[in-house]
Amino acid sequence: MAKDKERATAKQLFMKGETNKRIAEIVGVQEKTISNWSSKYGWKQQREAKLSSHKSQVENLRKLLGTLTSERLELQNEIERAKQSNDLELEGDLRKKANGMANEVAHYNKTLEQLDRENKIPLVVYIEVMDEIFHDLQRAHPKLYTKTIDFQENHLTKVSKKY
Repeated sequence: MAKDKERATAKQLFMKGETNKRIAEIVGVQEKTISNWSSKYGWKQQREAKLSSHKSQVENLRKLLGTLTSERLELQNEIERAKQSNDLELEGDLRKKANGMANEVAHYNKTLEQLDRENKIPLVVYIEVMDEIFHDLQRAHPKLYTKTIDFQENHLTKVSKKY
């Protein structure tokens, strides 16, 4: 039972990107044990799936858009300064750069929209998966299943309202 707790802690750390060596130090097991658990339970594949998930992709694009927006605002200030100092050549160069950034932002926004369309799970598929999970829970832990019935109903209602 203690190993189950250690393995659960190790998995959480692994999913956060910690090294096997560091996880072994924290959990108090050999580094080889972490490597064995990672292979046996497919942690690497789970971590990679999580990192390449729709949510991660969207989050990364939003961060990038935030950075581009800040840079674009700073560039706008430079354009104003060039305009005030009558430096037409610099102003023209800065406007070209600003147009390039605008195109880049438009491209990333389009990519975000495409990700939303491509990665939205149909409600029927989501409900089928959740039904399978709840069914397995009912078989494995009937008392826990009974305690979660209200949660199940509330969760599915919440998700259904999003669609």
